[in-house]
Amino acid sequence: MRLLVTRAAREAGETARQLRERGHEVLVSPVLEMRAAGAFVPTEPFDAVLITSGQALRVLTQGQLNRISKLPLWVVGARTAAVALARGLPAPIVVAEDVAKLAATLREAGDSFRNVLYLAGQDRKPDLEAACEALDLTVRTVVLYEAQAATELSVEARAGLVSGSLDGVLHFSRRSAALFLTLADEASLGDRIGGPLIHWCLSADVARPLAARGLQTRIAQKPDAAALFDLIETG
Repeated sequence: MRLLVTRAAREAGETARQLRERGHEVLVSPVLEMRAAGAFVPTEPFDAVLITSGQALRVLTQGQLNRISKLPLWVVGARTAAVALARGLPAPIVVAEDVAKLAATLREAGDSFRNVLYLAGQDRKPDLEAACEALDLTVRTVVLYEAQAATELSVEARAGLVSGSLDGVLHFSRRSAALFLTLADEASLGDRIGGPLIHWCLSADVARPLAARGLQTRIAQKPDAAALFDLIETG
C-alpha cells in the first residue's frame, strides 16, 4: 500500500520505517510539531508519577529525570514504557492500555497513592485529572511540552492526494486527525480525502472527526501502533 503518516516528526520517522519494513510505500506529513514548554519539575515528595505520552519523557532534562528516578512510574502504553527505559528510568510499575485503565488501577490501589505527579502536554483531555479528582487524589500537573499545528501538508502529501495514488492515511490522535482535515481543506483538497481512501485510526476517539465528515475509517482493536499495523495488513 501507499500510505501517508501524519503524526509528529520524531514518531512519524519511526512509524514510516516500520511500515516500509512491512513492504509499504510511505509518505510523511507531520501535522504537529512538539516543543518543550520549559516547565519545572517539582522536588516535593510524590507517591507516583503518571505519564500518558512518551513525549513528556523525551523533553525531560537529566536533572528532571533524576528528580523522578526513584518514584513509582505509572504510564499509558507500551511505547511510553519503552521511552522511560530508554531514558534510564526503572521499569514502570503499571503499564495501562489507556487512560481509563490507568484510572482503574489507581482506584484499585486505594490509599497507597494519594499524592501524584502528572507529567503532561498542553493539549490533553481532562480524563485522567478528572479521574484522580474523583478518587480524591492530590494531583500536581506539570506541562512539559506543547504541540503546535503545522501550517500546511507536505509537498509529497499534497501530490499524493491530487494524483489519487494514496491508499490510506494513518491517524494517531483526534487533534492530528482534525488538523489533517483542516490542512486538506486549506489546500483545496477536501474532495480528495474521501472515496476509496481509507483512514486508519488508533482508536474510535481518533476517528471521530473523520467519521463526522463521512470518511471511510478503520479502527485498531487496541490503541497501539502494532495493532494498527496488523489492521492494515488484514484490511
